[in-house]
Amino acid sequence: METNIEDDMRIKNPVIFVIGSTASGKTKLSLDLARNFKNIEIVNADALQLYKGADIMTAKATEEERQTVPHHLLDILPLENVEFQRRDYFNLASKTIDDLHKENKIPLVVGGTNYYIESLLYTDYDQPGVEAGGEIEIENMHEIASKVIREKIR
Repeated sequence: METNIEDDMRIKNPVIFVIGSTASGKTKLSLDLARNFKNIEIVNADALQLYKGADIMTAKATEEERQTVPHHLLDILPLENVEFQRRDYFNLASKTIDDLHKENKIPLVVGGTNYYIESLLYTDYDQPGVEAGGEIEIENMHEIASKVIREKIR
């Protein structure tokens, strides 16, 4: 069965994830994607990059890079805050993603903190707009994203 990429791009409220281990090139890839697709904004999913002053121990986007592509959930917590939990991340990130969708932007969630990423991918919290069986939609989105990337690199 052949799929029309133009039709596939009409996914309601898409979210792209760039995940991986430390020093795997997530920041560079996310910046390249956001620069090539002007309606993408980056949402941090790295636990340490949430903290102000944690620049040395992370590969946080530079100020210059942040000026070229909007970034969300960076430098939002004081280093002294030890009470921030997975549920807190989910609440902030899902609101940020929802706000970006309302602005017709595509959120690009970037990071390597799996428990944060999983809170957005799986329906273990009551997520507004996510129906039972959301995992199938995620698989579909992966297939569609793969097709789009293959088209772009041809």
